[in-house]
Amino acid sequence: MLILVLVFAGCKKKASHSPDETDQSEQELEVIESANGPDYLEKVIKIWSQGNKNVAVDELLQINWQKKPYFSDESVFNLIEQEYVLLSSSEQADHMNTLTKGLKPLCFYVIELGREAANIGNIEKAKLYFQAVYNCGEFLTENPNGVKIIQLIGKALMKKSSQELNNLK
Repeated sequence: MLILVLVFAGCKKKASHSPDETDQSEQELEVIESANGPDYLEKVIKIWSQGNKNVAVDELLQINWQKKPYFSDESVFNLIEQEYVLLSSSEQADHMNTLTKGLKPLCFYVIELGREAANIGNIEKAKLYFQAVYNCGEFLTENPNGVKIIQLIGKALMKKSSQELNNLK
């Protein structure tokens, strides 16, 4: 239960999806070739971490979760729990930063965008946002041997986005 509280800490932050959000030019953005290429989710997280919120959201919404994103061998998303616990504490911290400063805030932001869309009556757009977060959470829970914290984050994302989807009905 404490994990779920920690996972959703900061979930109520106000989101804005405006084009003037960042001063970085399009040339500075990492180019993503395909919505299902290697390390795609990690590239989306990197774009988010660079402050390019709008681009990261747009890219997250374009992931085709039916065609599984594949990851590098070093990816935290590709590790199993037994491999994760063997990593050095600094490597574990790096992987946790990917989750806590990248994926989690991105998904919370997308949920907030969904709420904003619902509040103005754009139910289809709200569903798109909530479903993207649900799909991401579902993906994180797929590997029963995967890193436990990733599975917990995935379950929390699925639960929160399901609640939001149910609120639309």
